[in-house]
Amino acid sequence: MAMVKGKICITLHVNFLFRLTLEPVMSTLSLSQVKQIRALHSKKYRDKHNAFLVEGRKSIEEFVKEGWRCLQYVVQDSSQPIDGFPGEVHFTDHKTMKSISALSSASDHLAVFQRKQSGMNASSRIWVALDQLQDPGNLGTIIRTMDWFGCHHLVLSEGCVDVFNPKVVQASMGSLSRVSVRQQTRKEWKDLFDGRHIFFADLEGLSFTSPGLTNQLSSPLGLHPLVLVMGNEGNGIHPSTRASVDYTSITIPRGASQKSKAESLNAAMATGIMLAHFSSMRDSGKADSH
Repeated sequence: MAMVKGKICITLHVNFLFRLTLEPVMSTLSLSQVKQIRALHSKKYRDKHNAFLVEGRKSIEEFVKEGWRCLQYVVQDSSQPIDGFPGEVHFTDHKTMKSISALSSASDHLAVFQRKQSGMNASSRIWVALDQLQDPGNLGTIIRTMDWFGCHHLVLSEGCVDVFNPKVVQASMGSLSRVSVRQQTRKEWKDLFDGRHIFFADLEGLSFTSPGLTNQLSSPLGLHPLVLVMGNEGNGIHPSTRASVDYTSITIPRGASQKSKAESLNAAMATGIMLAHFSSMRDSGKADSH
């Protein structure tokens, strides 16, 4: 029996080989661990160590619940760890927590998770592909929006922001734990998207709610499998992407008022509007799978 952080930790020894700890193992964060965590602010080291940061109690809970392997869990000493955490918990002070956080406002909870390979489910009716999207907040919001509408397959072209960038992870609010993300070059898109209708979001295009498009997507088996492709925030979809696949351009019509002067919609907002429409078609009985 030992006193750890003001709590009684009881360890049962079974046949001298196994032990069952009724409280999480708790320890202080070391300087070498601080250095290792801070290195993960950089994509270079996230790739090297195949790991990434998750900040915030709720987001960490989501990744744990979805079965991602947690390598380190750090809690500020004024906070309580998440309930039932299965591994070791490291405590540190506010100053150190601020130094290891990749965000402007540090959370009381930070974890290092191991990355894992994502597969693409061919039976899923709606995929989203992003072409050189570079804003981490937009990417994280798109992932969160996809999760809301039950669309769990995302393809990223070369030139996109790293999906494990801490700002992307933060903006996804835990939804990244449920969305499969695959990095594919544009040259590979033609084969990857074979058998799917490919829709490019454009300022000039067919209204995404037009009867003609609705008829094109409907079939006796439900909603035709599709890919919604969103482009770069400033430049749209790259010319080489347009040359690599057969596609239909679609757009969100402006309001009827002549006062509508906005140049374009935010990429994440436009994605959400289109997904709301396509997922309603999928879920209205016109499709049997998402």
